Amino acid sequence: HPLLTGKDATASAIVASIRKASTKGENATIIVYYTGHGAVGTNDLWLQTAGLVELGDTQGVAVSDLIRRIRFTASAKGREKAFEGEVVLILDACYSGQGTVSQGLTLGEAGKRTTILTSSSDIQESFSLNPPDVPEQMSAFTYTFLHALGPDWAQADGDHDGMLRWEELKRYAVTQLRQFKARGALSHLMIPDMFTNYSEGFLAYQRDQVRVWSSSYRDDLRTSEMEKNLAA
Repeated sequence: HPLLTGKDATASAIVASIRKASTKGENATIIVYYTGHGAVGTNDLWLQTAGLVELGDTQGVAVSDLIRRIRFTASAKGREKAFEGEVVLILDACYSGQGTVSQGLTLGEAGKRTTILTSSSDIQESFSLNPPDVPEQMSAFTYTFLHALGPDWAQADGDHDGMLRWEELKRYAVTQLRQFKARGALSHLMIPDMFTNYSEGFLAYQRDQVRVWSSSYRDDLRTSEMEKNLAA
């Protein structure tokens, strides 16, 4: 699916991409990574998109609506289930923690395998890192995200089983952002938040990073996969 940036990141383009992605089978994982401006509404977090005349509440795409468009499709019979696989929504925006407590989305609508990871709490802004702390300006949260997947993998993968789980990524991001604040690279603290109803989900696997082959997470995952195969 296309990387939507700048003028291409309109609400209609995002919805079209989501609609296409939601046709995937249940073994697929849909990841939506949004970095931009967030506006807190009455019951939801609104992700600001390109082409808006005004910014703020009710403008752009609501987090709850984004997830519903993945999980359901409209038909002549009404709303029907669409995608039943894993959904991960990563929000790098001010007040993004509001996306984890949205009152516009029920647990049933969220689906059984859904994770929302945010760059800050529901009352915090999100900030960028600037030179000389980094080579070029970049979102502080996205910077930690990329480093967890790259040079800091061993530090982010807390149980050293080669599987970087969303919970591990959140803990790593919290620690790194606190360190940035302590040394003055960030003017205000950012505390990432997370909602998940799927403990088996993980971001990436690197076999050459495995130091512990019998972690509880690996054991649980192995048992779960074996049960699926036996049932089939």
